[in-house]
Amino acid sequence: MVRELIFAVIPVAAFQTSACERGPTTAHQHVSKYDAHHCGGRPRHWQLQGSEFGELALINGVGIKGGKLTWNGTPTTYQELKKNLSEAGARVPQPRTELVIAPGSDCTKVEAVRHLIDTSLNCSPRAACVEYSDEELAKLGPPPPNP
Repeated sequence: MVRELIFAVIPVAAFQTSACERGPTTAHQHVSKYDAHHCGGRPRHWQLQGSEFGELALINGVGIKGGKLTWNGTPTTYQELKKNLSEAGARVPQPRTELVIAPGSDCTKVEAVRHLIDTSLNCSPRAACVEYSDEELAKLGPPPPNP
């Protein structure tokens, strides 16, 4: 009896804590969009917003907007992004990486790019990875200029 109750509660709890708003659906597909809840939330081991700035800090920008990827403001493909992140992860010191996501971005793509960044750079408090929505980054203002 207890086992049945647990299985009955888990799907409801998972649905209630889902961070992506459900968009239009087909019979076989749900489309999740990036919203105020950020597609499940930022990875907890990534740095806090603003912590990637510092004296002589080099920052690489990864963007997701309108279904398109960018690397430092230049349109890119997933494969090119993977290559760029691999190269960035090998640099000493390792540049910090900002993931900036536009509202309405597909959560599947957001989660795939988060995973790619995380595995390519071994994100941690020492390997700076940080995420912003377009609005959060705009509130923060421009980063200090790179040297």
